[in-house]
Amino acid sequence: MHPDFKLNGLNYTAFKTQSLNELTAEKKAFYSAVNDFITDWQSANAEVEVQTSGSTGKPKSIKLSKTAMRASAEATGEYFNLPAQTSAFLCLPVSYIAGKMMLVRAMQLGWHLDLGLPRSNPLDANTKQYDFSAMTPFQVSHSLDDLHNINKLIVGGGALSNLQVQAVQALKTQVFETYGMTETITHIAARPVNHTPQKNVAFTALPQVSLSVDQRNCLQIDAPRISPTKIQTNDVVQLLDAHSFYWKGRYDRVINTGGVKVFPEVIERKLSNLLPERFFVAGLPHKDLGEQVVLVVETAPSAVTEQDLYNRLNNMKNLEKYELPKKILCVAKFTETHTGKVQRQQTLASYLNKNA
Repeated sequence: MHPDFKLNGLNYTAFKTQSLNELTAEKKAFYSAVNDFITDWQSANAEVEVQTSGSTGKPKSIKLSKTAMRASAEATGEYFNLPAQTSAFLCLPVSYIAGKMMLVRAMQLGWHLDLGLPRSNPLDANTKQYDFSAMTPFQVSHSLDDLHNINKLIVGGGALSNLQVQAVQALKTQVFETYGMTETITHIAARPVNHTPQKNVAFTALPQVSLSVDQRNCLQIDAPRISPTKIQTNDVVQLLDAHSFYWKGRYDRVINTGGVKVFPEVIERKLSNLLPERFFVAGLPHKDLGEQVVLVVETAPSAVTEQDLYNRLNNMKNLEKYELPKKILCVAKFTETHTGKVQRQQTLASYLNKNA
């Protein structure tokens, strides 16, 4: 543990011995989870058990090397220039890798870390200025009026929509979208989404990470300090060189409609300026096309009519003919993981079962 490391302005000995009785139940549970993880981190165990989010498959428990987690923390500090005594704000659950790594970075690099409850707007009662923090896209949307209190912000756990990217353009906060997963110990690449003249900046790899693709153009990650073997992903990318890429979408979500392969994520980015509601694009079987493109929108049926949605779609000029959804499904509430990620397959299956 770095000698400069502090939690809520206290050295760790003072923090862990403070009484939690005067705290709310929610804050008490969060502080206890923080203490539990740090205790585990200080144990003789060489590995940490981590739960995957379950956004692209069934949640599972995996073990990560503490040595690799320290290396990941060092790479983040170097990439974003976050030395000892960096003031940082933790507002993510510590039950998952993103929250755990904020603690590891603070302990390894000697940050002064404050704890905020992991809720939709963790900054709403805060007036302090911080050098660094990490949030989900959902938290960013609900914290726009308070993000000026963060100098550098990384966003993970899902892609930022065009609307979210537009919303952060005027902020003084430097906002970075990250690429990674539990298996890569959070991000292995990042890209700025504001304070840049380019509309779509490529992801660039963190130090000591090199990239390649397989025959499907799916990203392969060579990060020897994090994993002894190359990490194979199902993310289709446009690889620019061994250290940068554009992300296109998930290989296992590709829709083959009439022989044309369509990435749902590409359509979603085009639609994000049109639909304020949460939505996603998926493929369903079709007798002539093989698969048809469908738009799944989170909205009460009475709140917006399907005809209204079709009218909005028909006004879209940037959608190719084969990208235009052939069907719109209105779902009252999306199925989510514990971290708030939309579970697409489960949401779609639940809707189809109810409307069979």
